[in-house]
Amino acid sequence: MSDAQRYFSIAQSIFAPFFSLTPSSDPCIVKDYVIYQSISPLVPWPISDRRIELTGSMGSYVLKVDKTIATNTVSVYLRAVTRGLNTVDQ
Repeated sequence: MSDAQRYFSIAQSIFAPFFSLTPSSDPCIVKDYVIYQSISPLVPWPISDRRIELTGSMGSYVLKVDKTIATNTVSVYLRAVTRGLNTVDQ
């Protein structure tokens, strides 16, 4: 089965604007994206759970949701990490 058939994929170019920090002169630049299963308390998404994956590296991340495994009851949080203390969750 090809990736296109198996995964619903969202490229970084699609989700990155949701994390836009304004004003544009703000020195906070996103340096990484991370997925979590809970933000209070902060619990990282388990690497062993293949239902949802964040693959690639900065500039080419792809958020993949596996269509072959039931994910309708799953909540996932995508976090943008900056060089400073700011984080933005969606």
